[in-house]
Parts: sequence; structure tokens; C-alpha cells
Amino acid sequence: MTSECIGKAAVLRSLSRGTSFPVPGSVNLPDMLWLRCQATRFFFALIKAQSEHRLYRFFNSFEHGHPSSPNCVESNIFGSFRVIQTREPEHLKAVLTGKFADFSKGELFHKLWIPFLGDSIFTTDGKQWQGIRNLIRPMFVKDRFSDLDIFGRKVQTMLRLYSPSGDSTDVMDLFYRMTLDAITKFLLGKGINSLEKPAGGLCLGLCRC
Repeated sequence: MTSECIGKAAVLRSLSRGTSFPVPGSVNLPDMLWLRCQATRFFFALIKAQSEHRLYRFFNSFEHGHPSSPNCVESNIFGSFRVIQTREPEHLKAVLTGKFADFSKGELFHKLWIPFLGDSIFTTDGKQWQGIRNLIRPMFVKDRFSDLDIFGRKVQTMLRLYSPSGDSTDVMDLFYRMTLDAITKFLLGKGINSLEKPAGGLCLGLCRC
């Protein structure tokens, strides 16, 4: 083994441990030809996890996390943008509440999702987002959340659809439709009843997305 190969192996080991970077937990992969194998391995592992329905476990492994920051991993695989994966509660709190204004969705996200979601609270930023939020805020006051019967009824409807003979059931589909029914009933006052009418046009359209 040449000294060059030994040097590359040492760098790869330090990258995987995240010890060569100022941010604890970082796994920066510069856009160098000899490091692209790392990106290739990552994406093949990602595809494999997706095909085996283990995507949550894959992203939850954080195998490159540094002991000082085990819940956060940073990558820069192509050298053009940073990707930060985190399950750190304080990070999520900052993004969703404390420093919400500092984390915009961005124009690319807006462009990709506007055909389906329009200029809604899910796709907008800044003053436009603030205006939409003020419109729907009354729907999320504490008194509204006391009406848990909506969710209870939808759960009971879902349970009746389980196979009584013990055959396998597509739980993912049932949970998706139950959530859809409960949320539309809660927010709009009238649910789309996709559990009772799975062949409905709106339900089929949403399930294809």
C-alpha cells in the first residue's frame, strides 16, 4: 500500500468519525474524485433502505455522529450545498419556534410544491407566511383541541377495516387515510371520509402524490 493510499484511508476514517471538522458531528465530504466513493456508498445504502422499508431506521442510525454531538450529522457530499440531519430536541425547538424566521423553506421548495399546495402556509415564507398563519391561528386555540371525539371516531372506523381473519393489512394506507380524514374534519368541519370511500376522486389524487 502506497503512502498516498494510507493517507487517503486515514482521511476517510477521520471523516467518518467527524473529528477533522470544527463542528462536532460533521461529516463533510469535499467534491474530490477519490472521495466520491463515500457518496456512492451512502446513496446505494439509502436506496437499499428505501427498498426494504427501513428508511426511518437508516436516517435514525446517525452512525457518523461524534460523541460530543451524537444527534446531529452534517454532510456536503457534492460540494455545492450542506445537508444537516438532526434529531436533537434543541435544534428542532430552534427551527420550529425560537429562531423560526432564520430557517426559510426557500424558493426551490416553493417552486416544487406550489402546483399541489399553492401559496399556503406549507410553501411560503416571511410576511406572506405570517399573514396566512394569522388567518388560521384561531383554529388552533386550546379549546379546539378539546374535541378529541373526532380522532376517536376516526380511529374506530379504521379499526373496523382490519382483516378479521388475521390476514395481513396495509397499515400504512389505513393510517394515512385516517389522518387525512381526522385533519380535514378538524380543520374544515367536514372530512373527506377516505376510510369509508377509498375510491373517491380526492382520496385517489392525494394517495398518488
